[in-house]
Amino acid sequence: MALKLFTQAALAATLAAACGATWAQGTPATVRSDGQAYGGSSPTATLNFARDPRTGAASTVSSGSGGYSITVNGSGSFASYCIEPFQFFSSGTNYTNYTLRTDPQNYKWAGATPGINGLDPARSGAIAQRLGQLWAYADATYGLGITATGDASKRNASTALQWAIFNTLYDTDSSVSAGGTGNNFWITQDASNASTLSLANSMLTQSLGYQSQYGIRVLASQANQDQIFADGIPTPVPEPGTFAMTLAGLLAVGFVARRRRTRQGWWAAGCHSRRRTY
Repeated sequence: MALKLFTQAALAATLAAACGATWAQGTPATVRSDGQAYGGSSPTATLNFARDPRTGAASTVSSGSGGYSITVNGSGSFASYCIEPFQFFSSGTNYTNYTLRTDPQNYKWAGATPGINGLDPARSGAIAQRLGQLWAYADATYGLGITATGDASKRNASTALQWAIFNTLYDTDSSVSAGGTGNNFWITQDASNASTLSLANSMLTQSLGYQSQYGIRVLASQANQDQIFADGIPTPVPEPGTFAMTLAGLLAVGFVARRRRTRQGWWAAGCHSRRRTY
């Protein structure tokens, strides 16, 4: 475990150097895909949208890939996953039109219509945390880390993670195969992809209780598929009540500090007034 954490930290440092050590919002990035992160072709599927994020109308699109093996600004070999399946991303091409984004508001692709389901900016912070939790669980359970190993034995799991990521972005449930009323996104099941869909559903449900998350970064392009990648450094997932307790504590500290300043200000004003009287 210690060796793995050391390796993750080293790889994260390498990627930070490649993309800009400060992770500055809007850092230009040249991105190239070298094919699948875990080798070979993957099961294909029809992705269904009750409301297409581009138009708001119902639509379908075909998807057959898991994670990509990418380089960013000419460095490293990292695993990335698509967060919008409507555009094009070809292997072996250097795309110079990407920017690195760290603001959670960017967990929606550039051409999306705001306010549609998972692309609603109000949900972007929760989506960022959920994606980090999902990927950390997939790494710990199936070995889908931040590096692209080409290990074909992980191909099915990588495709399942990709579909689970789509579901996290475009829907609010924990099932990639549940469609119909109340669901915006689902995948049509057939004989070739049933096991992968089952695995994606398992990732979604089992990761809900996972206690670690990765930091997730977005590589965004107006013309090509937006990609996410993980920093590989696990951090605790905040408990639901943690934010409320932290906020209450900060408010209490602020109240005490303000009251103390008020009292000090009143005392100083009184002394100043007395000195002036004499």
